[in-house]
Amino acid sequence: MDVAPSPPALRGPERELFDAAEAGSADRVSSLLSAADRPDPNWRGVKGRTALLAAARRGCQECTRLLLRAGAVPHVGTDVGVSARHIAEHG
Repeated sequence: MDVAPSPPALRGPERELFDAAEAGSADRVSSLLSAADRPDPNWRGVKGRTALLAAARRGCQECTRLLLRAGAVPHVGTDVGVSARHIAEHG
């Protein structure tokens, strides 16, 4: 599955999801993913980073699990090729 780059957003549900994952807030990630206007879990922000990558970097296993269950793609990389899969395999 190819995921096209997303334009950076300063606000909105995708940015909120990214921020929650980056903070390691599994409750907030779950809440956002359950909302009627559910954010795209594969949205790519600044430098191509995704919420899944942010959760993996944070080490938040619950956030990672929630995002994967919501359809986040683990091999989507940043602008320099780092992906959540890479972090899981190599730290």
